[in-house]
Amino acid sequence: MNREDLAGVCGVYALFSPDGRLYIGSSLDILSRLDDHQNELKANRHHSSLLQKVWNQYQGTGFVEAILERCTLEQL
Repeated sequence: MNREDLAGVCGVYALFSPDGRLYIGSSLDILSRLDDHQNELKANRHHSSLLQKVWNQYQGTGFVEAILERCTLEQL
């Protein structure tokens, strides 16, 4: 997945951890939201304590981002 292709894309996305855990979210701008997640995780202040714990355990390596569904605002 080319991250730049996600700019302005509305839809549902997932973050997969190295141990197989899954975080699913949705956004009007997937790229911006994924960047927000990454910044919050790096700063150790993500709203999901479980995702933060796994991120810390693997020191942020091995996580995979994926688009599950592209959609319109109305479909979101």
